[in-house]
Amino acid sequence: MEKSGTIIENSLSTLLGFYNLIFFIYRVKLVVNKSTGEAVAMKMIDIEKHSDARQTVRKETAIHRMLSNSNIIQYFGKRSESNMEYIFLEYASGGELFDRIGKIQLK
Repeated sequence: MEKSGTIIENSLSTLLGFYNLIFFIYRVKLVVNKSTGEAVAMKMIDIEKHSDARQTVRKETAIHRMLSNSNIIQYFGKRSESNMEYIFLEYASGGELFDRIGKIQLK
């Protein structure tokens, strides 16, 4: 049986075609607001590991602030620490988008 990482890599290589995926710049964790019980996705970006990450976070948060549509993930805010950036977004329970696209492409 293949490990899930291998399956993801195979799906991504099929999706990306002529492009090479160099690295994922972030990790996402599910966090829950203690007072409201609301689930929120917390994107964690290690600034020290990726030289252009701080600029990428600035661009992403600027774009999120401009967008307001029920079909777009809602932006709740950002927190900065010395070596980490955290972006708080609406939690989408549907799973990984790459997995869904990969299934469609592979059929």
